[in-house]
Amino acid sequence: MSYGTSDTQEQVTAFYKKALSRYGDVISCQGHAAISTPVVTSEGLSCSDDGSSANVHIDRKDYGTGDDSFELKAGSKRHQHIVGFEHSKDGETRFAMVALDLPAGMDKGSAKSD
Repeated sequence: MSYGTSDTQEQVTAFYKKALSRYGDVISCQGHAAISTPVVTSEGLSCSDDGSSANVHIDRKDYGTGDDSFELKAGSKRHQHIVGFEHSKDGETRFAMVALDLPAGMDKGSAKSD
């Protein structure tokens, strides 16, 4: 789901940090690197876990371009909750929300394609 609001990115970020905390630790990511603490959730999710180790790729073109995308993440490698921010346009903060629920084994990098 993609959204837009006249609220600033800082206001939206603060709101979703609090909302995502129901899933555990919330990490802030710029591209594939943490930009604050914690850098990994207590469930083991990191900014570099875009599914690459799980044979899943998250396409960030809806809210940024790879290395400059800003995201909030919470949860585990299998159960991720992500709020991704697009660059603001015309005074509007644009963001998208995703919940990923991956099958068992996908977070171990051991899944094989047939």
